[in-house]
Amino acid sequence: MFWNRMSSNDMVGSNDSGMDSLVTDNDEDVQCRTLCSTRALVTFLFKFILWMALFIVFIKIEFGGPFFIISLSVILYKSMKPGSRKKDEPSAYSVFNPNCESIDGLVSKGQHEAELQYLNLDQI
Repeated sequence: MFWNRMSSNDMVGSNDSGMDSLVTDNDEDVQCRTLCSTRALVTFLFKFILWMALFIVFIKIEFGGPFFIISLSVILYKSMKPGSRKKDEPSAYSVFNPNCESIDGLVSKGQHEAELQYLNLDQI
């Protein structure tokens, strides 16, 4: 929504006049996002209804199970597209990163063992 992207100067009570301050250049952006999200929803509903119709047909010819398994396999394959990660974004697997660097927040084996060795049992 557009109010999530407003700055403190755009809030009601600033020196600007009433609702005119809320109508900004972001309106076109909001309309575009609304249109894109509506288009995505309609596309998803169309695909889901088509899948349900095909699933019912395959159940009638007693191939519902294989259709379901193949559908799940296709969904899994489509969700792992190669362009889903940004170019400079590190991989979750450190062996694929330059110099085998780990991502932030990852606890290594050595760090975990060090934390366990210095654990004071009186604090538990």
